[in-house]
Amino acid sequence: MRVFITWDDPQVAKMFKDKGWEVTKDFSSSFDLLCLPGGIDINPFLYGERPRQTAYFNTRRDNCEIKYWKALPSSFPKVGICRGSQLGNVLCGGSLWQDVNEHCTQHPIKDHAFTDKWKFILASSDHHQMSRITDDALLLASARRSTLKTSEYERQTYGVQSGRNEWEDVEAFYYCNFNFLGVQFHPEYERYTQCREYFWDLFDECFYKDLPKVQEKSSRDRVLEKQLSL
Repeated sequence: MRVFITWDDPQVAKMFKDKGWEVTKDFSSSFDLLCLPGGIDINPFLYGERPRQTAYFNTRRDNCEIKYWKALPSSFPKVGICRGSQLGNVLCGGSLWQDVNEHCTQHPIKDHAFTDKWKFILASSDHHQMSRITDDALLLASARRSTLKTSEYERQTYGVQSGRNEWEDVEAFYYCNFNFLGVQFHPEYERYTQCREYFWDLFDECFYKDLPKVQEKSSRDRVLEKQLSL
């Protein structure tokens, strides 16, 4: 199996190699997976917002990775890590919170994809933007870490959410119609062994195994959480 990583990231490359994958730097070669790794912010113009002062982005990188994405059929397997998950989410029709607090440290995340094996996982976290997925996405894992989320429209109520949330911070998701798995956490960090194992389990379930069961579990958790919030 071969993976093309869209931007140089030695830790991500090592993670795949440790799993037996071959890493290629040649987009014109044959490969089985596109990986969007972590890095700096996504340009908010890509999801229809003006950048806040805290935004720090690289337009050249955005354009380069978007070119790779669009050159592949929508059914081609794709995975995104941290920034990569955010960019993939935007390309699947989602948007981002431009600023969230309390996500620059490790914290627990709640699994929505597995019934028995996983319930809570200690995740690595180092970001201030966060995905806002569409209804087309399966929510696979979430956190209840942030107490303040802000978009461009910070002076209007729909641009700010405050207060402790109920497991609504998106940590992992999958878009069936784009065959894209996004994880906000960092499975490439070697000391987070549980986090890495969880990533590979999500990877196998979304791309190779019993996706209908994952869909059923994710949908059931969403319905239950809505009922509990009423």
